[in-house]
Amino acid sequence: AEEQARRVDQEAARIRPIAEAAAAQGIKVGLYNHGGWFGEPENQVAIITRLKADKIDNVGIIYNLHHGHDHLE
Repeated sequence: AEEQARRVDQEAARIRPIAEAAAAQGIKVGLYNHGGWFGEPENQVAIITRLKADKIDNVGIIYNLHHGHDHLE
């Protein structure tokens, strides 16, 4: 649980300046599911939830079914 929280915080910190720059331009940021820890939808939702706690609401998920074969069941 501690490792998960650390990774969510770390990724939220990495995405925050990107999301802020995008928001200034009226643009949204999409997190893409291309494998690894970052590509898992549950982790992406946790990152987005963490960002929303900081009032950053222009981040969402782009889910490519081609990369979601492990999620089909």
